[in-house]
Amino acid sequence: METWSVLLADVDKRDKIYRTIQYLCKLWCAFPYGNSEKKLGARKLAKVLSSARQVLRLGKSIQVWNKIRSQPKMLDPISFSLVRLSDFSFLFYFLYDNIAWLYRSGLVVGKETGPRRKATEFYLSGAAFNLLEKARQLWKIAYVERKHSFGQQDSQNEMEEQHLPAYDKIWKKQMLITVLICIRLILDIIVAFNILRDDSKDTIFNGVCGSLSSIIAFYLSWPVKSSIP
Repeated sequence: METWSVLLADVDKRDKIYRTIQYLCKLWCAFPYGNSEKKLGARKLAKVLSSARQVLRLGKSIQVWNKIRSQPKMLDPISFSLVRLSDFSFLFYFLYDNIAWLYRSGLVVGKETGPRRKATEFYLSGAAFNLLEKARQLWKIAYVERKHSFGQQDSQNEMEEQHLPAYDKIWKKQMLITVLICIRLILDIIVAFNILRDDSKDTIFNGVCGSLSSIIAFYLSWPVKSSIP
């Protein structure tokens, strides 16, 4: 219960819970078999969760802008450029998403289709830039840091043998997290691209991709108690 309390207390983690349930409902509704009344209820639940998630995202653009302003310049110009491009893309994603919510809620008269499409386009570009940066990080973790580690082991064999198990555990954890983030971003890009292509959200393929992406994001956000060896 303590873990769930931590998850529900955080807005971003709560959004991941809602997103997981939302896409699982969409996936179930996409299958050709099943009780039609229960599917109607699941479709309504998915819409309610979608609206709730839009409310949770209100003001997120301010957080992203503060992140951009406070972020120090990186030594690697390529990483710095990719992170900036990703952040600015997500900044406009949240802005257009908030505008779409205003239309959807009826506070502003008009159709939400245009702002919603713009939001999806900026989300797609932000996820793509983020994926490129995470892929570069994965390459560094997999090859550069590992090679550097073995080089140090050759020069300081006795010291490295003592600390190698701990370092290897950290290295494997970094690899796993980065790989999962890359997979999640690929799935998000597929979902966003398909939405832009035909605006179809209730297909089995989109449901599978969205559900897997949500489950991975939920897993990565799961609170882990820090242990001191």
